[in-house]
Amino acid sequence: MQNLELRHLVTFRTVVEAGTFAKAATRLDYTQSAVSQQIAVLERTLGTALFDRPGGPKPPVLTAAGRLLVERGSAIERQIESLSLAFADLAAGKTGRLRV
Repeated sequence: MQNLELRHLVTFRTVVEAGTFAKAATRLDYTQSAVSQQIAVLERTLGTALFDRPGGPKPPVLTAAGRLLVERGSAIERQIESLSLAFADLAAGKTGRLRV
């Protein structure tokens, strides 16, 4: 799991929200191939398939692992956003130690 990247989680979430790899690619301004590659890397990193891909015009369907990642991935993204805001506050002098 040490190779897990936030961009892969964002791509995964976008595919789930958009319903297809093609629509996710449009939303992310990526090619469909780039979305597929990022999902493939995420699946290799996690060691399991996240989508069943029926092919053709049928949309991908979440596997049990995919549903688990939807639940837990959202929490990870919220934690990272919170950390990002905390660092911004620290950099802006809103938090941290004041030395006089």
